[in-house]
Amino acid sequence: LINDPETSTQLTSLVQSVLQNERIYAAVKELLMQLLNDEEVYDELTKLVVQLGEERDVLSATQKLLTVSAHATLNDPDVL
Repeated sequence: LINDPETSTQLTSLVQSVLQNERIYAAVKELLMQLLNDEEVYDELTKLVVQLGEERDVLSATQKLLTVSAHATLNDPDVL
């Protein structure tokens, strides 16, 4: 499901709508906070994040992101 192009398109559209509308953003934020305060939801989300973090594609993408970020930071004259 996560690799389905239609799902990705719809999720992108949803996220854009949420970010552009303050009322929707506030409602989604409140919903997420309520869900995260539920112990069962929190535990299952934690398991999902751990599983995602162990996937080869996710590890590779994370490594690339960290490498690019580290290089950008070290090359930024305002940082050093």
